[in-house]
Amino acid sequence: MPDYVATEVKTTLEAAGITVTLSSEADGCQLDTAVNVARNFIVANPDMDAVYSTCGPTGVAVTQVLQEQGNPALSLTWDVPVQEINDILDGKA
Repeated sequence: MPDYVATEVKTTLEAAGITVTLSSEADGCQLDTAVNVARNFIVANPDMDAVYSTCGPTGVAVTQVLQEQGNPALSLTWDVPVQEINDILDGKA
């Protein structure tokens, strides 16, 4: 996602009274790397209400980590890979 889009999303959410925390860790949209990045981010921010991922594999990783930790935050993603659709249909995301 281009930087200007992330900035616009952040500005819009903050204007709505939503606290935004951005992770600067790059995962390269690789599921195996994204799981560790997501885990570290979620552990550091346990009280968040939602996580927005800018690519599908990262969204799958976030959903997986939220489920592992029993965290009720929403997992939202820019792309929607088949796994995410299956998780939605199965009531996991």
